[in-house]
Amino acid sequence: VDPKYIRSARLAAKRRKTDSTNKPKETSSSSSSTDKRKTSIKQESKKILKKWRLRPSLRENGVIVILLAGRHRGKRVVSLGRQKSTGLLLVTGPYCYNGCPLRRVHPDYVIATKTKIDLSSLSLPERIHTKKYFTRTTKCKSFKTKHNHNHFDEILEHGINTERSAYKPNDERKTDQIYIDNEVRKAIKSHTDSKLLIGYLKSLFSIGKHDKPHEMLF
Repeated sequence: VDPKYIRSARLAAKRRKTDSTNKPKETSSSSSSTDKRKTSIKQESKKILKKWRLRPSLRENGVIVILLAGRHRGKRVVSLGRQKSTGLLLVTGPYCYNGCPLRRVHPDYVIATKTKIDLSSLSLPERIHTKKYFTRTTKCKSFKTKHNHNHFDEILEHGINTERSAYKPNDERKTDQIYIDNEVRKAIKSHTDSKLLIGYLKSLFSIGKHDKPHEMLF
């Protein structure tokens, strides 16, 4: 082996040792500063909920709206104003026209049209403005249990049951749906072009290959 190579290797090893010994040790002040940085990052990462403002086209009740997302996307529905607890937009089909029940929609996923109906006589019940009104209690069986041997035996025999039971609205939701739909239907029938309006609500919104959404007037 070349003696020059051995000398260079020894010098490199000595430099590594000196570098490791000369490194400054972390003091309590440096650790406290890192902790402060971590807490500030955590505080910044928290989501800040902001109350958004409705567009001027959605501020009046009775505006016909096109849904852009969700299970009922493409349907034309009637807006009923904002929910007081969440600020989301309340809409209904009515259910007998297009199958869309009373539900909450984010105003960003909606196109407001220029067609309106008069809903000044409609007064929504106060229970509709609570958060619990639209929450569903039906859930699949949880299999995360501790020290439950009988439950584990059932899993081994029958497998994990992840099927959710079909959602059924309660009597309160049904009565509210009937009342709101009757009032909306009265307003639609009192409109000058009631037949065209009913057909408009029953039809779906769609865009073809040659359609230009930025040039459309809703």
